[in-house]
Amino acid sequence: KATWENCYVYQGYQGRGIGSSLYKASEDMVKRLGYRHVSGFVENGNVRAERMHQRLGFESGKQYTWMLKVL
Repeated sequence: KATWENCYVYQGYQGRGIGSSLYKASEDMVKRLGYRHVSGFVENGNVRAERMHQRLGFESGKQYTWMLKVL
């Protein structure tokens, strides 16, 4: 499984298909590498990113809690 993390499109550039294009290009790449699944993490409350993932055929999966410790 390939996982895409930490990809953001600056607010002034959102809505132009940049995120979708990046995802589609990365999907093509991981398919050529032999991966059969790809997952992406969407920050809670990021409705635009959720909708984009749904448009690209992603389905909601397991819900995780991100744990962080500042040292």
